[in-house]
Parts: sequence; C-alpha cells; structure tokens
Amino acid sequence: MADVVRFLFWSAWRVGEVRTLQWRDYDRTEQTLRLRPEHSKNTYGRVLPLVGELDAIIARRLEARRLDCPFIFHRNGTPLGDFRKAWKRACAEIGLAGRLIHDLGRSAVRHLIGAGVDPHTVMAFSGHRTPSMLRRYHILNVDDLRTAAAKGSAYGGSSGQVIPLAEFASAKGTRRERGE
Repeated sequence: MADVVRFLFWSAWRVGEVRTLQWRDYDRTEQTLRLRPEHSKNTYGRVLPLVGELDAIIARRLEARRLDCPFIFHRNGTPLGDFRKAWKRACAEIGLAGRLIHDLGRSAVRHLIGAGVDPHTVMAFSGHRTPSMLRRYHILNVDDLRTAAAKGSAYGGSSGQVIPLAEFASAKGTRRERGE
C-alpha cells in the first residue's frame, strides 16, 4: 500500500483513477503513464511524466509486476479495493487520526504550487478543469499568511509617504464641497 499512497501524493490523482492503472497505460519509452478518459472522474484523459519519485515508484512496481495481473497497483494479483479502513488504522498508529485519503490530493496541489509550478500546469497535472476547483484544493494555512506578511514587510516598493486618512479627506474635500 505504501507505493499507492506515495503515488497518490506525487501524482495528485484520485484513488479511483489510480486503481484502474494498468501496464498498458505505461509507456516505457516516453516514461509516462496515460490515464484513459473512461477512468477519469471528469472524462478527460491525462498524461503523467514519470520523473523523480514517480519514476522510483513505477520502477518498484515493475520489479513487483505479476504477469497474471494487468494492474500496476494490486494486492497479490487482485485489483485494489476499498482501503479506507487500512488508511484510517495506519493514520491512527502514527498520530494522524482523522486524515482522509483524499487529503493527499490537497497536499499534492499545495506541494506543486509551493514548488513554484504555475496553477495552469497544476490543473493539467491533477485533472482539475477550473481554477475554482484548484482553489478548493489549495488550502491556505497560517504559515502561508505568515510568509505573505514577511514578504510584504520586506518589500521595498515605492518610498511614498503615509498620509493619515483625516488629513487626506480634508485635502480632497467632501463630495458636497466638490459638487458631487
């Protein structure tokens, strides 16, 4: 199960999509996996380049490949079923009770955006069709806000002068005084 969980994080794909991956979806020459449209939640196929961690996962799966099983991820030659109970138990054992397998997709999107990948490319990677869906997955936390505050404080910007609001308003006059 470790390879499935790692793949879910590094690919940002959904569990149902990963369950359906077969060796015929793997292109060794191009080092890619293709998600067929009929196996995608949104009916759009995707291509996943196998680089870094993803390449290492597929290399391990190749070593464990069974010729009597077409699936990349399987349990002793049978397709993966529902493993939420195993996930829940494993999370509880390491002190992360309450985590959902679906959280891996959110974490993957945050990771890609944090790595500097532009949102349009992240959408293509994860299969999100709209920016609003991507925003649902890119959940901000206090550390994100702290980083934004630090960047704002460090920004030199223009050396303009801060004018108190009352002073600014009297200099401009009221709407009535301006004939509005």
